[in-house]
Amino acid sequence: MTVLEASERLFDWFSENDCFVMDEDFSRVVTISDSIEKDRAALELALQDLEQGEMISSATLEKEGEKCWILKKPFNSYEQSVVVSPPVAMALSQLINSACEEFGDDTDFCSAANVQEKDIRNLILLYNHRMAPQEEND
Repeated sequence: MTVLEASERLFDWFSENDCFVMDEDFSRVVTISDSIEKDRAALELALQDLEQGEMISSATLEKEGEKCWILKKPFNSYEQSVVVSPPVAMALSQLINSACEEFGDDTDFCSAANVQEKDIRNLILLYNHRMAPQEEND
């Protein structure tokens, strides 16, 4: 497992849980492992990255003497900023706006000059909508 894969698993973990303790939670985050020691190391590095990114803090539990990583604030209160170049913003708005025209609903039109979170959410919904018929045929 790479550190990036471990980060994705931990991000998913923290979407449902406030803290992570390696011995208690490892098997719930990594259900199948070819090398437990290496996967633990990847998780440790990913936890360090999340801590450096100010998402979690660590403390040593008195009773067990084990390290515990805890979210600094509720998971849903975190936000990210994404810089989008003009060509990408234009392509995004064209995709969303053609879908809006196709559905006959212009309430979610996207402005290439002002891409917002709702536009990315709409792109995800559009992708899921378009993939659903393919999955049924597979």
